[in-house]
Amino acid sequence: MEFNINKNDLVEPALLASNVSEKRQSIPILSNVLISAAKNSIKITATDLEIEYKTTIEGVEVKKEGEVTVSARKLADLVRSIPEDTKLNFCLIDNQIEIKALKFQADLATLPASDFPSIDSADFSSSIKISSSALADMIGSTSVAMAAQDVRYYLNGCLLETKGNALCVVSTDGHRLAFTKTSIEGLKEDFRVIVPRKAVMELQKIISANDEEITLNVSQNQINVVGSVFSFTSKLIEGNYPDYEKVIPLDNNKTLTVDKKDLTDAIKRVSIFSNRSTKQITLKINSNRLKLSTE
Repeated sequence: MEFNINKNDLVEPALLASNVSEKRQSIPILSNVLISAAKNSIKITATDLEIEYKTTIEGVEVKKEGEVTVSARKLADLVRSIPEDTKLNFCLIDNQIEIKALKFQADLATLPASDFPSIDSADFSSSIKISSSALADMIGSTSVAMAAQDVRYYLNGCLLETKGNALCVVSTDGHRLAFTKTSIEGLKEDFRVIVPRKAVMELQKIISANDEEITLNVSQNQINVVGSVFSFTSKLIEGNYPDYEKVIPLDNNKTLTVDKKDLTDAIKRVSIFSNRSTKQITLKINSNRLKLSTE
């Protein structure tokens, strides 16, 4: 296998793949990414057996087709360190892949591509199309309320559900709750699934890279997101998500409109003096004035 590729084309896919790969190295090959070179493109695949990320880079000068796995972290760190617009040469020699750029050369150990695992594709029963930027914004505004290692495992992720012509994204850790929704078209069958925390965070990074129409495919135990050059698959969390609608006030007549930047800056300043364990601040509203304080 041998190919030439521009650093700018490789750096982002390498970083995204590195984030998905398994860091604990309980199974060594899971800390690697699979690189497949064919015709005028290369495909990069990463998985931790719970989520899987595949992306294709077009316009690559492939001199010899083939596939191999290399360390995801080392590849990402190396490519990131190379100057912009630099051409990199990848050449598989015996059990090592040689990477050359400028006056630099690195040899990375490899593992056989035949040993690289994949997540079996499911029979997807529901499908919707949505703007990648819209979904990224929805995840960004709700993921902050996700639990992180809660014994109530179903809270360690985001709920995605459809209701009629709306897609809802919900997260809660039992103390706070975030909810958002957007209108969608073309839904044939409603779904209600819980996407694991890591998958949620990595998916947001992936779909934030380009603004395009993406497709969400859902089955009983998987979610699959497909864009123009990528495919992202994750297993789902089994369990019953709390009835979040019961805790959202319906007859609340107290509303406050405030400049986002002003409120954010005020919270940052006040939180410096908040309790390190509770991080609690107090909001007091009088007529047209909002006062933030902490002890």
